[in-house]
Amino acid sequence: MSQLDILIVEDQAYQREILRDFLVNEGHGVKEAENGEEALRLLTLKTFDLILLDFRLPGINGLEVLKEAKRLNPDAEVVVLTAYGTIET
Repeated sequence: MSQLDILIVEDQAYQREILRDFLVNEGHGVKEAENGEEALRLLTLKTFDLILLDFRLPGINGLEVLKEAKRLNPDAEVVVLTAYGTIET
């Protein structure tokens, strides 16, 4: 597998660290954002192959980040993560 540029958007530091450490050990480039605002700032600076996006974020929520991420980087694959899954979400 070739190296991917991955953005992790997760407000829980330990969750970000687990994902980051695993992905870096697999040879991928990883950037991290702890909230939607930081994610959007990073998305204006760089394109990513994959975005791992928490649905519940402080401030700008995951759905808003998803919409803007796809506008800025339409080819990025996005995986939305949540510990609070419901039928509605």
